[in-house]
Amino acid sequence: MTDFHLALSDQPLTPGTYTFAAINAGHDEHAIEIDGPGVSDLRTPGVVQPGQSASLTVTLQPGTYDIYCPVGDHRAMGMEVHFTVNNAGNSAPGLGGATGGY
Repeated sequence: MTDFHLALSDQPLTPGTYTFAAINAGHDEHAIEIDGPGVSDLRTPGVVQPGQSASLTVTLQPGTYDIYCPVGDHRAMGMEVHFTVNNAGNSAPGLGGATGGY
């Protein structure tokens, strides 16, 4: 997480349990929240302060997910990424230009 961008790995995602690392490399406080099939409003506890990190473990099913920063208007400012999980993985996860790790 940076001010105001989220980055995910371009590694294909198949159904299973993943732990997303919310590493705040920005100057503002941030968090991550995930919505998608079987997952609604699952988020890191509280906010992640600059220079700090938190993790969020979630079980993903096939489908399309949104991961975003729920703090203030950060989502509207570009801190949102869409990705797809399918049984064969996703060579083009729809990351909206995001790169990096999760």
